[in-house]
Amino acid sequence: MIRLLITLCFTFLIAEIAHAEDKAVKGRSLPDYILRTFGPAAINDYSGNKIEAIKVKALSNISAGYNESNPRWSASGEILSYERAIGDNKEIVISNISGAVLDRLLLDSNGERKQKKAEDFFLEESNDIDASYNANFSWSPDGKRFVFMSNSSKGDYDIFIGGIKTGLKKIAGHKEKDGQPAWSPAGDKIAFVSGRTGKGDIYIYDLNKNATAQMTFTDKVDLYPNWSPDGKKLAFTSGDDDNHDICVINDIERPKGSLKCLTDWFFDDLTPVWSPDNTKIAFYSNYHPLDEAGLWSIVVINADGSDPSKGKGLIEKIAASDVIADVEAGPAWSSDSEKIFYVKNAKDEFNPIYAVDIKNKKHYKLNTNTKMNHDIACSKDGVLSFRAQIEQWDHIFVALTNLIIRN
Repeated sequence: MIRLLITLCFTFLIAEIAHAEDKAVKGRSLPDYILRTFGPAAINDYSGNKIEAIKVKALSNISAGYNESNPRWSASGEILSYERAIGDNKEIVISNISGAVLDRLLLDSNGERKQKKAEDFFLEESNDIDASYNANFSWSPDGKRFVFMSNSSKGDYDIFIGGIKTGLKKIAGHKEKDGQPAWSPAGDKIAFVSGRTGKGDIYIYDLNKNATAQMTFTDKVDLYPNWSPDGKKLAFTSGDDDNHDICVINDIERPKGSLKCLTDWFFDDLTPVWSPDNTKIAFYSNYHPLDEAGLWSIVVINADGSDPSKGKGLIEKIAASDVIADVEAGPAWSSDSEKIFYVKNAKDEFNPIYAVDIKNKKHYKLNTNTKMNHDIACSKDGVLSFRAQIEQWDHIFVALTNLIIRN
């Protein structure tokens, strides 16, 4: 009898410890804002065996008449922006992860927010509104401010800086088009593309000095600047109508002397993105083993330029093939720098979302129950945002993954 009692007590003790550990893990992995968005969720820890989409929800009300695209997470992971095209207008919507709209950016000819209510843009009688195009959104590292491109309802494209419900200011203004702004990790600079030399070049605007400095001086068109996480380097796409390569300015204080191109071959390479740990760069390439036009791969190389720039050596760096390229934002890294999320070019499966483990190159299909996916972004907490098609219209969705426990 005594032995039985001891066994029962030991069993209960083990059960209590397991319950406490389970409670602690779940408490650590699900912040309040996640619970408010997705509700209670049973999450199996990622152990290298399977990456899962636990819960998926539409960010905004599903409605016909407009398309949404290009979600961008703030540093906290609690707020994101996305673009919404309504007729000839494209506005930027800022919302929390639960879908509550915090701000809208649709500028008038004075560079200020249009005063009409957002719902007015869905009505036919709004045809008298001048077309306003707003895009290329980038968050400040603290998530309190942002920068974006707007034509201010007229032909000139400029860069504007501001905060949620605060005033907006045009920066680095020029009669030629400016766009593709990217806020530096240190928060003191903004990289952007300008046509002020007659072609696309990379520039940096210093917020403290209110000064603009040119970074690229080649005869190529330079696009898609992307900061290294340490804020010391810039990766970008450089090329012409026939071919583009991935290049890096290794020291923004010496842009000419520190320039190095990491690819140099016949294939088109676009939209480089640094891994969060500062060691690698992922980009899209239209290399395909069967030389089929229109097919893209994701290539991952060392950021220090130690990998081959072409040929078999570069081909071996392909992490995923037959992907849908998101040339606006580039490949979507996980916050641990170990995985990249992508959309598989598989129309018979309605372009499903996958994740690839960079080290072992294992691919995991995520069951999101959405169709014609695109524009993936991953928050610091392992929540995905992406666009998917509902009755021929594109809308933004968010998906909770089991990576949240690790982040």
